[in-house]
Amino acid sequence: MLRPSLSLSALALLACSSSNFEVSPIEDASVDDGQTTDDGAPADSAPDKCAPEEGKAKYCIEVKLAFPEHPPYDATSGAAGLGLDGRGKVWIAAYDKELTVGPGGAPPTPKTVIQYPPDTEVGAEVAVDKDLPVVISGSAPAGTYHMIAGFADNLKADRGTGTKGVLPGDFVVVPGVAAGKLAYPKMTLVDGETAKVTIELRPYRRLSVAVRVSTELKTKATAQPTVHGDGPLLFGMFDGGDPIGASTAWLTLDDAPCIDTNIQGIPTEKTANFGTTVDGGHNVFLALFDYTAEPFPGKGTLVSKLTAPYPRIEISKATWTASAAIDLVDIAYSAQPTGTPDPLACD
Repeated sequence: MLRPSLSLSALALLACSSSNFEVSPIEDASVDDGQTTDDGAPADSAPDKCAPEEGKAKYCIEVKLAFPEHPPYDATSGAAGLGLDGRGKVWIAAYDKELTVGPGGAPPTPKTVIQYPPDTEVGAEVAVDKDLPVVISGSAPAGTYHMIAGFADNLKADRGTGTKGVLPGDFVVVPGVAAGKLAYPKMTLVDGETAKVTIELRPYRRLSVAVRVSTELKTKATAQPTVHGDGPLLFGMFDGGDPIGASTAWLTLDDAPCIDTNIQGIPTEKTANFGTTVDGGHNVFLALFDYTAEPFPGKGTLVSKLTAPYPRIEISKATWTASAAIDLVDIAYSAQPTGTPDPLACD
């Protein structure tokens, strides 16, 4: 829900559609290695692509890992099952408006998407542990741009579209939070100047959650046949506060498009996959929106435990995947009267 991203195929199409951004050639997008001559003077090198130029609004974006540690690419980490090898493409999507994304929302269309290496370098990839950081430079119309960025590993996988374009095993930028909004990196370009920005990426893991219906919830639903028990599922991880409190410190918010628990029949356990950039042990909250999701908390919403101790998930630093089984235990936001439209019902 709060994870705007794009499929790599969509990125390529959008990048081709934009002619206002100029990008330096691949051989110029590199980091100064600090080499010097025998007398200590800087070694001869190509012209500085980040140097200001009269009449051009330039950018110089360094993309790096937030920290060097991440799950390995061996048999114990789950990398093989995800098709990971630590090689892929860096991408940056630049928007000319603020990235404000609400439940079920999607970010605006980017002005451009930059890939490194570019598609013109057929088959070229970067190794996340060897080639990062990289610096991507160029020029664009003056203005303020908000950016999301990532490293896409498995380029053969179906990345879908919209908010499901980032896959486990990728690395992504993690926005901050300012005034209750997600704050992504931004740059302001001015003619005759170069804006320099650093974007840090974190490993993106897969969380597989077995969603179950508790005995107590099944009893309540049987007494209220308008409880359908199907719809989009919100997944949240948090440490402080409570799941419905205004001060909850959310670490991850993600969603699955539709889960059908078969609550009026014999409830079935369903597995939903989510993503996160955090590790360690954290509290979990699930909300299945039965009738509506907005305004939150929606109508007929089924939820996991709302009081401590909350269900937990443990995420190892050494693996790309984690799993947990979480029970839906209550109808927290009112079962609906007979005949209420149910636009969120699973097809």
